[in-house]
Amino acid sequence: EVPAHGDAHMALATVLAQRGDLTAALEEFEHAAERYEQSLGADARILVDVHLNAGVAALEAERFDDARTHFQALLDLRHPGPHLRMARAALAIVALHDGDPETARAQLEAASEHREEFDDDDRLVHELLERLVRLRRAQPPGTSSAALRAAFDDPAHGTHEYLAWLASLVSLTDDERTALGLASPPAPAPEPRPRP
Repeated sequence: EVPAHGDAHMALATVLAQRGDLTAALEEFEHAAERYEQSLGADARILVDVHLNAGVAALEAERFDDARTHFQALLDLRHPGPHLRMARAALAIVALHDGDPETARAQLEAASEHREEFDDDDRLVHELLERLVRLRRAQPPGTSSAALRAAFDDPAHGTHEYLAWLASLVSLTDDERTALGLASPPAPAPEPRPRP
């Protein structure tokens, strides 16, 4: 069997995920992983991409157990490469969603070992998650940086939508937003009343 057999499943999974058919995408990612493992071995580098993309699709579908499985599988590979920090952050998100700030803290500490590889977005995500972990462990969260407040509060900021999505995944409450010094989402516009 040749590796290209996994390529077809991977390509189809990617297209399905981009179209929003996350259930079908996850099935195809599973088929891709099976084919790559059969043809290239259980530690093939391509499996990093398979598990990363499958984990993201599972998070988007709010299938947290599947997300945990794929991100953990990525970490278990011999060569997780630069995706290691993303997998650790994702596992922290899953742990926070599950109400387990201790596991989230451990994942963030492990990710911090690679802090020199963080880009600006990684730093913002890590800061938000670290402060939320402290808060949920009944510890003072500290003051959010100006960069995090700007990204979280300004809908025009390039990272705003991503941070808002992460906040929804971890069920960030209005009280937590206030404690973190972040703006609450705008209130919905009132329904127009008919004129008498």
